[in-house]
This record gives sequence, structure tokens and C-alpha cells, in this order.
Amino acid sequence: MNPTTIRFPQGLFPDLRRRLLEGQAEESFALLLGKRISADGRTTIRVGEAAHPVPDDYTGRSIAELHVKRELIYRTLVRMQQEGRYDTLIDVHTHPFCKSGGTFSEVDDVDETAFHGWLTDTLDGVGYASIVLSRSDYAAREWVRECEASLAMPARIRAQIVCEGAQGTFLDPVMVQFADEYLRVEFADN
Repeated sequence: MNPTTIRFPQGLFPDLRRRLLEGQAEESFALLLGKRISADGRTTIRVGEAAHPVPDDYTGRSIAELHVKRELIYRTLVRMQQEGRYDTLIDVHTHPFCKSGGTFSEVDDVDETAFHGWLTDTLDGVGYASIVLSRSDYAAREWVRECEASLAMPARIRAQIVCEGAQGTFLDPVMVQFADEYLRVEFADN
């Protein structure tokens, strides 16, 4: 089984990392809204937007834990369902105390299992994934329901990048790779 890909539009992932980690000694949090697409045995969640809490949305924050008001989550879920553009909620939080590696804690496991259970029991068709960011890495997972249990499945992040081309123009990296391979084959045959 292929891991789910959480795909970010250009610039959003580095901006998210910067906003949540730069100058922060305490854990930080954000919610991402995404659209799930499945084809050929692969699943991609395309991130569409990020919602960052304001200081009043936190009920507690420290270097090793955070608590946000339920109203923040509820408001986001209500908006998501009313607008209909997104079907997946992705929670992102940081572990600023980790200089390397990104790993979910046991507290994360318990909290996210409970939240996923509540979410699937309460709302139909809303997916859930989670990301934890350390100073240098990340861990990501998608939550699925199997036999009335919440299971965390590994996920990977893909962030769109832009390659700089000739004279300051920007080229799609896939097209750059295609052109490079095409030209190599074309000129090798001549």
C-alpha cells in the first residue's frame, strides 16, 4: 500500500514551517484544509489553505504541549462543510524542542486517536491527517477507520517547488526534467 501524499501548493509548506517554528520556544499549531483525491491505488490530499490560531485560540502553551479551544476546530469544520471545497482536516503542530527528527509523541497518539474517533462518528466524509514539525524534519500520517478503530497510516509531504530558468523565468520542475531527458535522447540519436 502506497503512503498517502500530502501535497502543498508552491510556498505554503516553507511558509508554514517558518510561521510555526521561527522564534518560537513553545509548541505552535495550525489547521490545514485539503481535498482528497484517490486514483490508481494512490491517495493525495491537496492542501488548499492554512488557518492559524490567534493567541486567544490557545488555552495553554509550553515548550512540550499546547491546548487550543474547541471552538477553533468547530469553526473550521463548519466552514469546511458549508463551503464544500475541502473534505480533509489536517492538524499541524510543532515540537520545537527537537533539533532533529520528527516524531509523534504518545500524547499525540492518544489525542489524535480520540479526535479521529469523534470526527468519524460525528461527520460523514471528513478525512483527518496530522503533521508534526521539528526544527529539521517532520512526521505525517493519515487517519483511517478500520473495524471501528482509528489507525494512523504513514504519509509523506510533497511541496511544489519552482526551478529558476533562463533570464529569471520560472519553469515547472516536471517540465525541466522532461525537457532534459528529451534533449538528452534527441541529441544522443544525432
